[in-house]
Amino acid sequence: MGNYKVKYYHRDLTKGVTNQNQILLQTKFHRPHLPADLIKRSRLLEQLDKNIDRPLILICAPAGFGKTTLIGTWFEKLAMKRAE
Repeated sequence: MGNYKVKYYHRDLTKGVTNQNQILLQTKFHRPHLPADLIKRSRLLEQLDKNIDRPLILICAPAGFGKTTLIGTWFEKLAMKRAE
């Protein structure tokens, strides 16, 4: 095998971005906080678990229907399983 050199490039995604847009970017790169009184969507979480080996899982719903919250809940559930 040959010698391979790996170079990592860091690009500042906030360069030239206004303060308001920077706040928006930050929300897109971090999971939202899940409220304590969250209603768990067990059936949907089971569907995600069943399809975890698929290359793509598409979640479609109108704005405000809880897509991001569902994924955040699922990621939290997966992290808890991994920690066990």
